[in-house]
Formats: sequence, structure tokens, C-alpha cells
Amino acid sequence: MTGRSASLRGRLELRVGLGDSRLASAVAAALRPDDRDAPSGVTLRQRVEGSQIIYEVSFEGGARILYTVRNIADELLEHMGVAARSVQDIR
Repeated sequence: MTGRSASLRGRLELRVGLGDSRLASAVAAALRPDDRDAPSGVTLRQRVEGSQIIYEVSFEGGARILYTVRNIADELLEHMGVAARSVQDIR
């Protein structure tokens, strides 16, 4: 071994169905500002297809990048839930 950590590269796709295309668009718009501050080695892409919000998390880095990606996925799911409940409460 050379003492270097292995470089990992991958892509995670999160699809969350909200049952309503207008709700999905509203939640996606609410989350969009957070997408700009991705950590180093991570790229976030978001799109809406019908009633689904789709996040693509691309990553590259050492072994610790996996913890970063896990934390990002956890935050995205939590924020989508909060935003969806907030929008539904307004209706």
C-alpha cells in the first residue's frame, strides 16, 4: 500500500413522490437555495418529474465522502418533509 486513501466516485439518486405536481414544484423551489452550498467533492442536481422530486448527488473523494453523502441524503429527506408539511398546512 502506498499510504494514500482510495478515491471513491459515485452517484446517489433520491426520488420522493409527493402525490401532487404543484406540491412537488413548490417544495423543490423551497429547497433550491440549499443546493448551491454543496461541500467540496459533491455536486447536487434537482429536478421535478410530475409529482416526484429527484435529487442526484454525485460525489468524489476519500472514504470520508461517504459520511458526507449520507448526511446530505439525511438532510435532503428531512428538509423535503418539513417543506411538504409547511406547504400543505398553508393550503
